Amino acid sequence: MKCPACGFVTTKSYNYSMEIRTLAESHTKRAQKVLRDTYKIIIRDVPSEKGSEKLFYFFMKIKDVPDNIIIKYCLVYLERKYNLEMKGFNYLASMMKTEEKNLSRRKWNEKKRFGSAPKVIKP
Repeated sequence: MKCPACGFVTTKSYNYSMEIRTLAESHTKRAQKVLRDTYKIIIRDVPSEKGSEKLFYFFMKIKDVPDNIIIKYCLVYLERKYNLEMKGFNYLASMMKTEEKNLSRRKWNEKKRFGSAPKVIKP
């Protein structure tokens, strides 16, 4: 249907699969494989996350995230089985996006929890 005032077409469909492919190809092969495994599990286990539109929005959210962070948090997501808690694409994307914000505090917490390395005593 076309709006008579502005000419906007509301029935035009959008090709999400082509956009998803181009966004996925911007990452390394390893990141692509880990992402593919992760989103297949999310789509299988979380019913509300089915559809190419949700996957497209997920890829748009993580397009500026470095590949090492993508790989790390996809593996954390799979290891902790967040998909069984019905946590989908938005949860995974927020894990990846907040990595840099939480980095200094995470290092401080790790030092507090594990302590610092002992001093090296020279003979």
